[in-house]
Amino acid sequence: MAEYYTLGASLPTLRLDDLKTIGFTSSEFVDELRSQAPSADQKQLDLMLLPEDNRTLLALLQGNPIPESGHPYAIGPVKLKALVDLLRSREPDAVDPFEVQEEVNKRDYPTYIIDFAREYLTDEVSQRPPEYFYEDILANAYYDYVEREGNKFVRTWKALERNIILVLAAITVKRFDLDARKLIIGESELVRLLRSGNWSDVSFLEEGDVVTEITRISEEENLSTREHKIDDFKLRFLDNLTFADTFSINAMLAYLERLLILERWANLDKELGASRFKEIVGTLNSEAREGLEDFRRMNKKANSSFRK
Repeated sequence: MAEYYTLGASLPTLRLDDLKTIGFTSSEFVDELRSQAPSADQKQLDLMLLPEDNRTLLALLQGNPIPESGHPYAIGPVKLKALVDLLRSREPDAVDPFEVQEEVNKRDYPTYIIDFAREYLTDEVSQRPPEYFYEDILANAYYDYVEREGNKFVRTWKALERNIILVLAAITVKRFDLDARKLIIGESELVRLLRSGNWSDVSFLEEGDVVTEITRISEEENLSTREHKIDDFKLRFLDNLTFADTFSINAMLAYLERLLILERWANLDKELGASRFKEIVGTLNSEAREGLEDFRRMNKKANSSFRK
């Protein structure tokens, strides 16, 4: 495993309560890390980045605009579009996944990406309604892939992400009396208990502490505060995972996750700031228009009096 002494020593500390510009983006950090990482480490980096490719793949399949998040990719829109175009050019029921993998550079596409795209297009042509949400199906396939291909750090981190999603989905199911089978996807013991609504037994699982903490945070009524608390929990989890580990690939990947979290909040602040600015400008424009109308009325009245 490579050690990243120079890169690690040059990185500033990242904190959730510090949304100031730190001088570089997650994409720039990934480019620098790629330039130094051997192939084994790059594979783990790609595993961390694939969620952005998942979102892009789904947008391409659904004919929607590609989301502009600014996050780095593992595969990228160009290669994903090439895959989707290839699959669309075939009769979906006749597509042989092994043949597709031979036609494209299969090293560029994790198996779950090809399988999901092919199955999505098959469902689309036959107009079969999906039993689950496509986003959840793709996410579940991704987390299963990580469990097979990731190192211990990546598997542990992505398992936390997956468990948080499952717990929040279960809380939503319980709160609104929804169909647990459609919203809580997977084959783990945690999934089985959350689907059954048997929360008392969840505490005995390895994931019990995560369930307890996320359940407590979910009681927060303010959505922004709740999201901050979840991200703070994630950051503390990362700190524990990489304690006394400063220069390994795991430390670099943990830093990338911190950077992505920070960027998300910085972008949200910009969006909220822009929204608030428009609101203020709209109010000022409204007040200005009212003031102008008042001035016109007063001026008209004065002119009328003068003529008399």
